[in-house]
Amino acid sequence: MHQLSRWSLLSLLILCNSGIADNSQGSPQLAEWFERGTDLISPYAIYIDAPPADASTATAVNELEEGIDLLSKVVDAQPENWAAYWFIGKAYQALKQHQASVNAFRESYAIHRENPDVGRELVIELVCIGDTEGAVVVAAELVSDHPYAADLIANLGFAYLTNDQLDEASDAIDDSLRLAPRDPITRNMRNEINAVRNGKPPAQYCPY
Repeated sequence: MHQLSRWSLLSLLILCNSGIADNSQGSPQLAEWFERGTDLISPYAIYIDAPPADASTATAVNELEEGIDLLSKVVDAQPENWAAYWFIGKAYQALKQHQASVNAFRESYAIHRENPDVGRELVIELVCIGDTEGAVVVAAELVSDHPYAADLIANLGFAYLTNDQLDEASDAIDDSLRLAPRDPITRNMRNEINAVRNGKPPAQYCPY
């Protein structure tokens, strides 16, 4: 399962700050809420290449909830602001409130499906709430939109695995490895599929 890196987050923040400036109709308040909200959430957000700060402390919970409140004001004013919804989803993910995270990521995905990071997070959170069929649907849409993205094909394999579709999972992992044969995450997923085929009980695949 491939996740967002902090480098991808930096690119996303640059894009988001540019976009909110364009869409705020001259309102510095919206830009301030967005910047403050993302600053509060980012240290606790989960990325593949850096451990997050502990989100279980009282300070962390307060900061995450404040970040959610600020970004909720942004989406109230700008209902098409996919990035604010995305960060709300990351905040709820850090709080382990998976259904709320799904709801936010689903809003973001409906607005900005072309960004694969949005759909990737939605797939993970759908698995966390047990909606593995929904995870397969979204993961398949991502591959349809980005047919040569090895990580997204591997994520489809992951979604199939969680939905107990082992043949489909194996085929997707084979396709991904043809594009990126040395990817360690995908190779580990191949091992997990083989282990489940050989009788290993499926793991708890929600990573959070």
